[in-house]
Amino acid sequence: SVREKSDKPMGAGPYKFVKYSKGKVYLEANDEYYLGSPKTEKICYIETADSSKLSKLVKGTVDIADVPYTVDTVRSICKENSNGKVSGDKIRTVSTDNLGYGYLGISADAVKVGNEPGSKASKYLRKAFATVIALFREASIENYYGETASVINYPISNTSWAAPQDDDDGYEVAFSRDIDGNKIYRSGMSAEDKEAAALKAALDYFDAAGYTVTNGKITAAPKGAKLSYEVWVPGDGSGDHPSFEMLEKASEALEKIGIDLKIIDLYDSADLWAGLELHNVPMWCAAWGATPDPDMYQIYYSDIKNSSPSSASFSNPYGGAKQGGSNYMYCIADAELDSLILKARTSADHSYRKNQYKKCLDIIMDWAVEIPVYQRQNAIAFSTERVNMDTVTSDITTYYGWEREVQDLQLGATGSDPDDSPVSIKTAKINVENQEYTGKKIKPTFTVRVDGKKLKEDRDYTVSYKNNKNVGTATITVKGTGDYTGKAKKTFKILPKATSIKTITPLKKGFKVTYKKVSKQATGYQVQYSRSRGFKSGNKTKLVKKYSTVSKKVTKLQSKKTYYVRVRTYKTVDGVKYFSEWTDAVKVKTK
Repeated sequence: SVREKSDKPMGAGPYKFVKYSKGKVYLEANDEYYLGSPKTEKICYIETADSSKLSKLVKGTVDIADVPYTVDTVRSICKENSNGKVSGDKIRTVSTDNLGYGYLGISADAVKVGNEPGSKASKYLRKAFATVIALFREASIENYYGETASVINYPISNTSWAAPQDDDDGYEVAFSRDIDGNKIYRSGMSAEDKEAAALKAALDYFDAAGYTVTNGKITAAPKGAKLSYEVWVPGDGSGDHPSFEMLEKASEALEKIGIDLKIIDLYDSADLWAGLELHNVPMWCAAWGATPDPDMYQIYYSDIKNSSPSSASFSNPYGGAKQGGSNYMYCIADAELDSLILKARTSADHSYRKNQYKKCLDIIMDWAVEIPVYQRQNAIAFSTERVNMDTVTSDITTYYGWEREVQDLQLGATGSDPDDSPVSIKTAKINVENQEYTGKKIKPTFTVRVDGKKLKEDRDYTVSYKNNKNVGTATITVKGTGDYTGKAKKTFKILPKATSIKTITPLKKGFKVTYKKVSKQATGYQVQYSRSRGFKSGNKTKLVKKYSTVSKKVTKLQSKKTYYVRVRTYKTVDGVKYFSEWTDAVKVKTK
């Protein structure tokens, strides 16, 4: 009785199952469908390799295909269309963000110092690798996906309402700060400068993790750690993976400081999952699928509160009774993270949950068990010669595909190019960073995206600036051109020029710090000190109100204690203080 009802679909949808044969699923219209009988009588789904989908679409073997949205695919589609675009008279392409994201994972159990995956030393070790690897994400993804993917900075899909956005408070570029909490990269840096800065920051992390560092090279590893680690990549044995170039460059860079990062290019991705279950994989590249509502329980929940060595296993290394099903990959075990995940699951309030999830993401990044890499786009390609595009749903999104209105779909050439009316640029997302005062008009590098697509200057938009010379708030105005119309604006801050610490002298229960004078576009300075190396708590700040005052004494501190000191410039414009970047922190021990 059960088999009679469960060996084929029930048939409540627009189409009824007919048969499956040789990789093809045959369907026929359901005349009793509640929205009306479908316009097209028969549909056939054909199992097709990604590499041949576009060619079959062009040849007429298939009418609609979910083509892999890569640089090569875009180039091939543009060649087929007479207008040279990704949507034209032969092929219409609709792209949406993929419900998921690409990442590089690091096993806390395999990449650690001593026998404690959650120790500061172990986190420093993983952050050392993450700092160097993260530097090369942009070029790798750009070369593999072109404009059809973008780099992300948190381990969550950009399609999620809970994903942090670059204009949110507390948003950070992944692994872009050194061990003291200072920004590693500054505006205007060349690629060589950035690599040198990343390696310097990595050396500090390795040193803090217990590695022996001599003259800029690592010569020995602490107990439980190694000088050589593997990263597994399912690249079909030919390096065919979005993150492969990133890892090659990271491996070359790490070699300069004495660390060997071996890239294992797998022919079969099944080997990766088998290796992860056996805890044989220190680092790996993969992608997570996502659901419309984010839930970190499955991936990161460790149930550390109920863990016990006696119940530990390969798949459940900490022995938690209710551990998330995929936690064994990262081996993250954090009681605070567990608590936040459970709290977020108890509420339907999006604002509350987003705040909770941001705290979760920050903890995950602090463990450095995952490097977010890319958010890619999916593409559905239609043959306009065989599919009447006027009958295809006009609002295809990540959550609402063309099949949701398949009952209206009709065959027959559209007979015209797609609607070439310009797309409004008003909702464009403009990603621009704050800049440092130079004395000249500043035109920063930035990206413009509309519906996830990266636009090109002069082809898709023109740019104008306002108040972009002196310290204060500058405005970028982007005006659509070509296929785009309308305007979008974005502000960025021009910050005063940063100072630098010249000397720091210990005093009785205090210290004296001197720093370089910044005379142009500066009002004064802030001197901040803390017992915390990363300035994470207990920070105290002293204000120096004149730019000509280049020293500051701080007293009434604890005697014979180590403090970390940093300085920044500020300028007051229309009642608002604009601050420069902090100097690198300097250590001093009071008398």
